[in-house]
Amino acid sequence: MDCQFVWNAHAAAGRRAGLSDALVDATHDTTQLPAVPADESAVVNYGLELTSPNKVGQETFDAAWNQLGVQGLVEFTETMGYFRLLGINANVCIIDLPDLLTEPVLPN
Repeated sequence: MDCQFVWNAHAAAGRRAGLSDALVDATHDTTQLPAVPADESAVVNYGLELTSPNKVGQETFDAAWNQLGVQGLVEFTETMGYFRLLGINANVCIIDLPDLLTEPVLPN
């Protein structure tokens, strides 16, 4: 959703949770994502399809289902939707960024 506030609040948390700097940086720069392990790839591809064309192909769905299981896939889908909602609201309300940024701002 190109939301500066949500990006700043969560990119560093993703790094701390184990996402590679290359993956977070490519997401920030909207450049080609680096190769990731198969277990991460299933989830990354699902998230990209879910948020770009707003649908998920069967192969991508099956890979994410196999990786996350039924409950995990439902929870991941709901989380993705929730963060889209937060991004829309934060963009509309123009929430100021904190003085001490943890990440570089998103490109315009």
